[in-house]
Amino acid sequence: MAQPNQYTAPRRRNRKWFLIAGGGAVAIGLAAVAMHHDRPKAPPLTADTPASRNALREHQLQSLAGALQAYVSTHGSMPIKLSAAPLEICATTGAACKTAGLVDLGWLADGTTISGLPLDPVGGRGRYGTGYTLALNPATGRAVFAAPRAEQGTHISVAE
Repeated sequence: MAQPNQYTAPRRRNRKWFLIAGGGAVAIGLAAVAMHHDRPKAPPLTADTPASRNALREHQLQSLAGALQAYVSTHGSMPIKLSAAPLEICATTGAACKTAGLVDLGWLADGTTISGLPLDPVGGRGRYGTGYTLALNPATGRAVFAAPRAEQGTHISVAE
């Protein structure tokens, strides 16, 4: 049998340390995996429940009403005329809104009052509808935003 020389002996020593260090890293990794599996799992998010969607709707309508108030206080009036009949708000702006029979509030989403028009969590009418409506309350003369697709029999509306 050949005797170890200066070239083979250090490699064997390094190999032993490598095996010891590698085995230790594997043991630590397995312990971490075992501890991770013993932890209780986080409860599922409730972001997609009817109650949470209704809360989002109310928040979005309040944002729209606040943006409309800010616009009117800055500019004096709205550039559109509202009707007492609720009309769905258009998600875009321009001729497509008029063609679809939707209220164009693109002038409101100019980036200074709000960055964009919010969409109902379950969607709107067709390609362009937001799912939210806007009407004029003839008794008060105020604009009223509403969420006709509110769930659980809830009526959600916000006046500006």
